[in-house]
Amino acid sequence: MPLAAAIPLVIILLILGIAGSSISGTTNDSNSVVMSRQGMFSGIAPSEAPTGATSVSINGFDNGGGNGSVPEQPIVVTTTPTPTVTVTTLDTLSPQDITAYSTTMRGTVEVPAGSRVFFVSSNSQAALRRAVQSTSYETLVSLRLSDVSIQPVSLYTGTPQSVRQYLSALTPDTTYYYQLCVDVATGTIRCADVVNFSTSAVRNQSSYFYAPTVSLSYPSDIRAEQATISGTYQVNSGEDLDIFLVYGTNQTLVNAVSTNSDTFSDVRESGAALQTVRVGARINSNGSFTRTIDDLDNDTPYYYAVCAEYTGEKDGLTCSYGYSFTTKDRDRAVPSLALQALAAPRIVAFTSTVDMNDYRNGHAFIVYGTNESYVAAVADSWSFASVYQRGDELQVISLDTDVDSREVFTRTVRDMTVPTLYFARTCVEYSQEDQYGYERIVVDCGRAVPFTVQ
Repeated sequence: MPLAAAIPLVIILLILGIAGSSISGTTNDSNSVVMSRQGMFSGIAPSEAPTGATSVSINGFDNGGGNGSVPEQPIVVTTTPTPTVTVTTLDTLSPQDITAYSTTMRGTVEVPAGSRVFFVSSNSQAALRRAVQSTSYETLVSLRLSDVSIQPVSLYTGTPQSVRQYLSALTPDTTYYYQLCVDVATGTIRCADVVNFSTSAVRNQSSYFYAPTVSLSYPSDIRAEQATISGTYQVNSGEDLDIFLVYGTNQTLVNAVSTNSDTFSDVRESGAALQTVRVGARINSNGSFTRTIDDLDNDTPYYYAVCAEYTGEKDGLTCSYGYSFTTKDRDRAVPSLALQALAAPRIVAFTSTVDMNDYRNGHAFIVYGTNESYVAAVADSWSFASVYQRGDELQVISLDTDVDSREVFTRTVRDMTVPTLYFARTCVEYSQEDQYGYERIVVDCGRAVPFTVQ
């Protein structure tokens, strides 16, 4: 081939060789880029991304070799929200039974099941603030803080609920701070408001403190709309006792007074469910009381207790055990009794009226005599048989042993001592149901009538 014709062919071959080298190099570079990007996520498939707050999904890589091309695809980031945990009630309440060395911390709480509830206390407000910044109860405990006390409390059935924790080994005449906290596994500790108190200064204290004691008797007179309650109290080491009754139709509210109240003024009345009545104030000696509570509903169960607020070396509130009674459906009408006395020389004529009303089988009788106190005391007798005659001072006349309705009796007594002032009244013995539902014998008497025999 002539030289002139070969030169153009050489030039074309050179151009083709250079172009082939460029294409081959581009492909190799592209493959190395793909391998490098795949190597960043080696061993992690998109569906196996770590679980938690954030997962990463990488799409668009050709892992099968293909033609080596790398299409452009977005990186998708999916965020899973942290579940919300609700704390409905969390309150720190004032302490009870503060002494020089101890107190009882209190609070109310309503939290999800499985929550950790605890009190945190310190004589340093700054130390308390630092402690509750911990991320969990376990973290807080692990710090082993020397100036902070951590005390868990147990939760029981029912919400919201009251919680209490005894705090001891305190320093006299020192201010302390505490708050009720809860760990609900959200990465933080939530706490109620801080409450502070001061321990009392050490004075000439007795070795032991005996809180006052109060007790009740069963109501002595239960009617459709009222009941009479009696009880006793002992001051012991307390001072200035305020004695009061709590009663109502709600047993839970009545029983909760001793745990939810520090003083008489703390008790919140709630209609028929809970009422209070003060029995005595600033009492410093042992004694007893009787109080009638009225405005009750008929045929209704009531619950009641007696409480004492006290001061002294310790301040506090104590209550008796709770009792109950049920008002009657209606009040039974007791017998009506009347007497007239017509005096003549050495003679007196009695006209006695007895109406048994709602009762039956009455034993009617007249008592008279010169001693007014003896005549008056017959109404306190156990029975007709227990009334003792005492000459002119007291005499008894039996009228009828089985009175069922209204009857009028007349009796004349002769040979009276003259001139003498006498007193007389009509009485009746009958059976009445007591507070326990048992029949018992009672004696009722009408008004005493004075008369003079000349």
